[in-house]
Amino acid sequence: MLACLSAGARFLRPIRVPAIRATDPPCLEPRAFMLIPSPDDRCSKHFHYRDFLFCGETQNRLDLPNTPTDPQTYEAIKALACEILDKVVDEFGDIELTFAFCSAELAKKIRKNPRPRIAPERDQHAGYEQNSCGKQICNRGGFAADFRHPSVPSDQLAHWVIGKCAFDRLYYYGSSHPLHVSTGPNHSRTVVLMQERDGRRVPRVIKEDQFNTLINADGL
Repeated sequence: MLACLSAGARFLRPIRVPAIRATDPPCLEPRAFMLIPSPDDRCSKHFHYRDFLFCGETQNRLDLPNTPTDPQTYEAIKALACEILDKVVDEFGDIELTFAFCSAELAKKIRKNPRPRIAPERDQHAGYEQNSCGKQICNRGGFAADFRHPSVPSDQLAHWVIGKCAFDRLYYYGSSHPLHVSTGPNHSRTVVLMQERDGRRVPRVIKEDQFNTLINADGL
């Protein structure tokens, strides 16, 4: 049954929402409707949605709209902020988001760069957005962001996230590079070392308990 909502509710879009499981983040609440929030709305203790929509070198240079159209993407942003990034800020202090939501339009612009280094069909930066054919851009669902801390190296951040947070995928590029982390429905806890070889990043999936040993051995 559809409930009556006030005229002030914006961008109402009824969608089918699956039942919330006991393992789902506590920030997510079951509801018959999802409203698309304003970028200025707060999505967690330390973050607003705009923090995830308007960051990154190409986005800052071109000032694209870069806003999601699927309410599930906003819910996924909220889950990542609540379940991981808020906890990182509470532990280490303010962080810088270097790349987060990537719309199809932004991805098209980034691909024009000499070394784009994006994979929209896998990297979860598109959330639950769809392409022009109506197919979900990244079938993994969830959402990802890249971040760094001004004084804490990324190996320390990665080690803490692995030990303290419920994540889906974590990509480690090196101690001085931003850390990529996601939440998602698979809760896979996949840890990937992104090793550079001949100017290319080569992924290497490792076990969680191997992280410290391998990054020290490989000089990462």
